[in-house]
Amino acid sequence: MILVAAKCIVAVLAFLSALGVAFSPQAVHSALCLTFNLLCVAVLYLLMSLHFLGAAQLLVYAGAIMVVFLFAVTVLAPEDEMLGKWNDSYRLTGIAVAALLGGCLVAVNLTAILTDVSSPEAGTLRKFATD
Repeated sequence: MILVAAKCIVAVLAFLSALGVAFSPQAVHSALCLTFNLLCVAVLYLLMSLHFLGAAQLLVYAGAIMVVFLFAVTVLAPEDEMLGKWNDSYRLTGIAVAALLGGCLVAVNLTAILTDVSSPEAGTLRKFATD
């Protein structure tokens, strides 16, 4: 029960940091929110006992890539950004793309073929290699 509560808390933190990435007016704050989001994803992997994926997430994404991204953002002089200069066509395009991707996600989930994992050997490497 505690593990489920921890997963829910980390998932909510990941969602909130993703909102921070999307709605932050400054690029440096957005990059820091993205770093926190990647850390939350790594913690979720660790809570699901996916230790290799958690370590890879920490080292590759939250470590190396975000350091390079933050370096690039700070070098590009964020004070020269055009803040608040979004016109309605950009927002409309973003909403249309999000709706299209959401529709594709729903369509794929509705037509997905579920596999039977009732046998203990259904998802093992030996079963995959013999098929």
